[in-house]
Amino acid sequence: MGKGKKSFLSDPENKKFITKLFIGVLVVSLLFSAFYILKNTVLKENISWSISDKGVLTISGTGAIKDFDPLKPDEWHELDSDDKITKIIIGEGITEIGDYAFYKCGDATSVVLPKSLRSVGNFAFMNCSKITEFVFKNGLTDLGEGALYGCSAATVISLPKTVKSVGYDALYATAYYNEGSNWKNGILYSGTLLIDSKSTASGAITVRENTTIIADYAFCGCKSISSVTMAESTVYVGKYAFSDCSALTDVRFGKKLDAISEGLFWECKSLKSIHTSDNWLDVKNSAGKDWNKGVSAEIKVGK
Repeated sequence: MGKGKKSFLSDPENKKFITKLFIGVLVVSLLFSAFYILKNTVLKENISWSISDKGVLTISGTGAIKDFDPLKPDEWHELDSDDKITKIIIGEGITEIGDYAFYKCGDATSVVLPKSLRSVGNFAFMNCSKITEFVFKNGLTDLGEGALYGCSAATVISLPKTVKSVGYDALYATAYYNEGSNWKNGILYSGTLLIDSKSTASGAITVRENTTIIADYAFCGCKSISSVTMAESTVYVGKYAFSDCSALTDVRFGKKLDAISEGLFWECKSLKSIHTSDNWLDVKNSAGKDWNKGVSAEIKVGK
């Protein structure tokens, strides 16, 4: 019996067969083990993701994380209930986070954001209700509509000076948004950004100095505002920022204003005068459609 076994193994062809079989079994075993220890897949060209057995979701690669369809969840949104995401790590090289990318990651308690990140899509972190801090690095330029909507534990939200636009309700229902002490005279700021205002804001509004950006819809529907004086540092005013401010009569832009957006003074029918700097023609050309629909205000350049 022993001799027969030795004779079988001494045949070169049989040795090859045994070697291939061993390698095959080894590969299958490793893959089977990896399934329980680490799940991963390709998210988009040059980008992949993985989840450890401790629930750490790591996105690696370069470029943009794709937009997600909230009605057709895929990728990590399809994980079994046992595969809870407890932490999100977005690696260096990722430049964009797509719409709704992490909106179902309600068990995550923290997120690591890279220096390479430039934009965050609409509702990207919607209802990540256990994450306590969002610290964005210099280089971020765009924060999408509802990007942090419903992140009710997020007491710390750090937005750099490099941000050029902030979408509607980007910080709505976060702990930062809900904290009364963060509001100054009915206006919510984050660093150099003016994020939102209370609908009860009234009278003459003076934007805080060093404010660079006014978010989309920031003063929309504030029907008791009579005048607005922008900060000299303000370079951009978002879309529909003063729409439907029906009592607004006078607006004064600062000298550093570079651009305004669509629907800015939509239906501000009481608006009589807009004071602006000498670069008004360039600013106006950036405005997009219907920036002054229903308005017949006098434009006072350089005054």
